[in-house]
Amino acid sequence: LDAGAGGCTLEAMLEHQGHASKLSPFMAFGAYDCSMLRICGERGTINFFWNWHNPLPFCKSCKFDVIFQAEGMHHDKGDDWHGTLNNFDQHLACNGVMYLTDHECQAKEYHLVRSNKTGKMIKMCWRDAVLEWAALKGYQVSGTLYMTVQKHCRQ
Repeated sequence: LDAGAGGCTLEAMLEHQGHASKLSPFMAFGAYDCSMLRICGERGTINFFWNWHNPLPFCKSCKFDVIFQAEGMHHDKGDDWHGTLNNFDQHLACNGVMYLTDHECQAKEYHLVRSNKTGKMIKMCWRDAVLEWAALKGYQVSGTLYMTVQKHCRQ
């Protein structure tokens, strides 16, 4: 699942390298404007506007081995982070991975939010929220700039 696909660059790269046909299901969503959707169309791919704060409107039971999100989490405000991660988690397969990457947190991207761990209001950026959320779920996180969240399930 390419969450925040923009101009569909990931899907174009996967297609070019011969990997796209191995991915089933594969879905991409999220763009800033119609110009990005046009780029997707020119690349022969489909993308649509959707706010990742809301559950996906399609394939409610679909599970993805990888959920990819690049350069978008910093746009969210603090109260949205856990909801976004929960929506992603709903579609992440057992032993699947969320791959999240964005630039280093800027001062303006730290927001006062209620910690799920302590219940206190603290300043955090999206990376802090991912670490806290993953710890509460019992998921393993590796990396800092390029964060990989591994979901473990008992079968």
